[in-house]
Amino acid sequence: MQRHRASKVKSLGSQHSEEDDHLNVLSEWEMSRLKDFWHKVKFGKLRCFLWEPHEGLTRPNPQQDDLEGKIFNMASSLNIYSGLLVSGLLGYVLTPSDEEATGVNELTGLPRQTLVDVQTLCSHINLIASSLVFAFTVFVMVFVCLETKHTVHYAATRSSGLMDWAFVAFCQVFIVSGQACVAAILHMSPTWAKITIAVDVVLTVGLTIWMQQTLFGMFPVHMDPFIWVAPGRLLHGLIYGRETQRRLGRLMAMEAADHIDLDEDSRNPVGDDEGQSAESKALEGFLRVALPNVPKDRLALISRAMVDEALTLEMLQCTAVRPEGYQTLVRLLDMSMVT
Repeated sequence: MQRHRASKVKSLGSQHSEEDDHLNVLSEWEMSRLKDFWHKVKFGKLRCFLWEPHEGLTRPNPQQDDLEGKIFNMASSLNIYSGLLVSGLLGYVLTPSDEEATGVNELTGLPRQTLVDVQTLCSHINLIASSLVFAFTVFVMVFVCLETKHTVHYAATRSSGLMDWAFVAFCQVFIVSGQACVAAILHMSPTWAKITIAVDVVLTVGLTIWMQQTLFGMFPVHMDPFIWVAPGRLLHGLIYGRETQRRLGRLMAMEAADHIDLDEDSRNPVGDDEGQSAESKALEGFLRVALPNVPKDRLALISRAMVDEALTLEMLQCTAVRPEGYQTLVRLLDMSMVT
């Protein structure tokens, strides 16, 4: 079954390559980089940092999916976010203040002018960062409209910077939170300032953790490079494993291989199947009990094909406890379906 699908995908890819060789805009080095990236994704080993490329936008097929629209929407989201920050900060930062902060702050014991300077510094950082993000995303939206389905794939291979700008927007949230705390110190009584700061900190930390739980739950593969700023999700992965990342990664790599000649069979080193070998052995033991009359070499082939299709022992057990799960397992284990 898996060999048949792989041969079908390979034949379709070779046919597409023969028809559109003259339209290929990627160099050999760029293709090698894409292969390395999707090779990591396939085996759930995506562990890149901000300085390493994230080639997630190369998975959609430029000929079938609206890749230009996806890039435009990503840039538009960042543009709206940064535009709101710029519009709120322009009046505060660029309008000179006639009031001079004098005296000492009762809560911190620092000169009030020092606190005003800290707040102004944070405002300047946010304003400059937001202005640059706003200008950058405007240029992205303008120039992506000039791309076609044949050339936009090259732009997609260089789009990992959009993830970096999204991370900048994430960091700006904490700068705004810090400004809110400084404003509470400046303009509120000591008692209410303490209460307000405590509420701000609890909301910032709590909602950030909640946001991370939701994002990592919805997009475990794409968010995986940012796990180093999500200690809760890192601990979750250490306890419960990375089966979800491996299962989705295999599917994503297969989708990317539909229009990118990844040539996975020639790139898999021996150590890459270690994660699948344990699953294959456990599944083979289950199949040995379920199918006692099937030869061992045949069972090994079946178990490996099922693991490649994400039909692990855990998946079969979850299926068995569901209504009509037994009939589903019988259909899955039907030997006539395995080629």
